[in-house]
Amino acid sequence: MSAEEYLEKQSKFGQWAGVPEYIAFAFMAQMVVEVYCMGSLIDCVRPPISKATIKLAYLNNHYELLLDDAEADGLKKLLPAAKIIYNS
Repeated sequence: MSAEEYLEKQSKFGQWAGVPEYIAFAFMAQMVVEVYCMGSLIDCVRPPISKATIKLAYLNNHYELLLDDAEADGLKKLLPAAKIIYNS
């Protein structure tokens, strides 16, 4: 599949992002992206310049943002309608 075909496919409703998208995000946002599965680090993208780190959980073919309690509380203040699930 060519890059153009991939981008066309990904632009359709119902398509989900994956590895190429979080790698692109890391470089565009200048952020380290760490991906965890079952508590283990399975991937880490480190752009040459990074301002912060975000953590993703990969479960059941889906990515979720991992936040500590303080980060989740801050996000809830910014986005009151956001669905935030607290895990212990």
